[in-house]
Amino acid sequence: MGSAERVVLDTRFLLAIPFLDERKREKVIAFHSRIRSKAVTGYVPTIVITEYFHIMSKRYGTDVAELRSRSIMETYTIVDVDEAIALEAGRILARVEVPIGDAIIGATKQRMKANFVITDDEEHFDKIGVKTKWIDQL
Repeated sequence: MGSAERVVLDTRFLLAIPFLDERKREKVIAFHSRIRSKAVTGYVPTIVITEYFHIMSKRYGTDVAELRSRSIMETYTIVDVDEAIALEAGRILARVEVPIGDAIIGATKQRMKANFVITDDEEHFDKIGVKTKWIDQL
């Protein structure tokens, strides 16, 4: 048996989940099944938790943001920004103009040797040189 596929989840993926149409919802259900069976390891950088909580609290209040953020932290493998990720994110920012969060996510993808980032933000991640997929490609 081969090793698990490794993916990094962007904030946009986590925010989109409740609003998906039936076809995409089925893709996400199958994706989560692969995570539970350990066929996929889903990494979530701590900056994604920060962004997610911030956006959810503005839309639905802090209680909902807290509950959903904790669910994310229980479902996926959380990756803290360590020295290696911080330095790599800095190198990315020195090279290209992208938001700091995206630089950290890109650096996390590299550090964790992930296959791709799940996002629909191709513009920023293309600049970084990071492979992306969106829900319909899972």
